[in-house]
Amino acid sequence: MFSTFVTLALVLAPSISRVAATFDSYYPTEIGTCQDLSYAWVSTAVWPIDAVIVDPAQPCDDPLIDVGEVWATSASTKVTVKPGQQIQISLLDANNDESWSSPITVTDSGDYSCLSSDVAASLSSAAVSSSSKTNSVYSGTSTTALVLTTGVSTSTSHTSSSASSSGATGDLTPVGAVGTGSDSGAGALTVPVALIGATLATMLFL
Repeated sequence: MFSTFVTLALVLAPSISRVAATFDSYYPTEIGTCQDLSYAWVSTAVWPIDAVIVDPAQPCDDPLIDVGEVWATSASTKVTVKPGQQIQISLLDANNDESWSSPITVTDSGDYSCLSSDVAASLSSAAVSSSSKTNSVYSGTSTTALVLTTGVSTSTSHTSSSASSSGATGDLTPVGAVGTGSDSGAGALTVPVALIGATLATMLFL
């Protein structure tokens, strides 16, 4: 039984090592839509290299871009993927050794010439709409600033004009005051004098 296990281990060991074998590759972390993605790998990888570009979320599905066989240590591929997506490079050499890149972000280069007409039209329309909204925001901010500035200036001018026409700040009447000017003072003294006269008359009769 033990000898059988050892025999199986010796037979399966090369297969296990082949599955686990990898080689190093070099690539950018982001690339623009319709731009050339350049990548390379170590010279120890055995040609030809089967290269594909896949969706990192579903790497075993059909590739996004099938580069094909490469007889070299580097390659360049046009990224026909719309911006906002991520891609991953998968390399397989003649010995079935693998190399996988980390996810690469596809950015908006403004060039949609390599995409389908429908996708390109949609992206172009979105870019124009975004630009219009940005301009509206800046325009609205400027208009608001002008309105506020004008309002402050007008208010200040009105206050100065009011103060000038009144003659002096002493003429301003506080909220809730009764009467204005010198007549208010005279009216205020009339009530106390009448009360004193009535009090004196009452005392004399007593």
